[in-house]
Amino acid sequence: MTDTPLRRVRPTAGVPAPADKRFRRSSHRPGRRRGWQFWAIRAGWFAAAVAVTTTLLWVLGNGVMDAGVFRIDRLEVQGQTHLAAADVRTLLDGLTGESIFRADLEEYRGRLLDSRWIENATLWRVFPSSIHVEVVERAPLAIGRLNGRFYLVDRAGVIDEAGPKYAELDLPVVDGLFPEGDGAMPDPARVDLLSRFLADIETTAGLRHRVSQIDVSDARNAVVLIDNEPARLQLGMSDFGARLLRYFEAYEAAQRRVAVADYYDLRFGDRIYVGPARLVRDARH
Repeated sequence: MTDTPLRRVRPTAGVPAPADKRFRRSSHRPGRRRGWQFWAIRAGWFAAAVAVTTTLLWVLGNGVMDAGVFRIDRLEVQGQTHLAAADVRTLLDGLTGESIFRADLEEYRGRLLDSRWIENATLWRVFPSSIHVEVVERAPLAIGRLNGRFYLVDRAGVIDEAGPKYAELDLPVVDGLFPEGDGAMPDPARVDLLSRFLADIETTAGLRHRVSQIDVSDARNAVVLIDNEPARLQLGMSDFGARLLRYFEAYEAAQRRVAVADYYDLRFGDRIYVGPARLVRDARH
């Protein structure tokens, strides 16, 4: 048997051979896995950097906030009428000199509201070193009389004791505002009657200045005294201005019938009932 010579395979040098995709090697080498120690160290360095940065910012921020240029050196007060600006500044004692950033304006607002004269107050910062203060004062309705003493009063109660320093206030004297034994809070129904009476006569020129005293002991009947007239005018609960005008129109005719009257009752339409002073005195005896 004759051996068949093997065919020699010629090398394919320089000729690219197609690669078998099933055995392609990845071009990326797998990275080395880092342990928890590595991440712990990195977290530590990050935390340290944050702490240092925060500390620096805190130190710098405090330095800026406490700088002299931001120390409060001016209080601008507006809105006061009966209180002097100096009185308002006294209530804010301690605010001047504080850092404008650190000043607790709500605390100082509370101090202002403790004043009986101040109904509301607003404070705001004006950089670099001013505080503006705007106050709303209570508006007195009248001078309330209680146990022989006189007080400025509004709907909420007593504002202050009336005295010479309030002499410029043109307010009527009012009796009967306070329930017996209570010198702090006026009766709401009586205050309402007084408020409606004053609002009504304000709309009629000249009436407001002719009323000298008011009695609201009966919350359903406002009784007033007119300058130079001893008789009491009973006006009820409404139409106060119209009833006063009707009284002035009928005054001369009433004087011809009754020289001295104890009261005029104007609550019944066009009719005016007159109580002669002589008859009243007889009845008392």
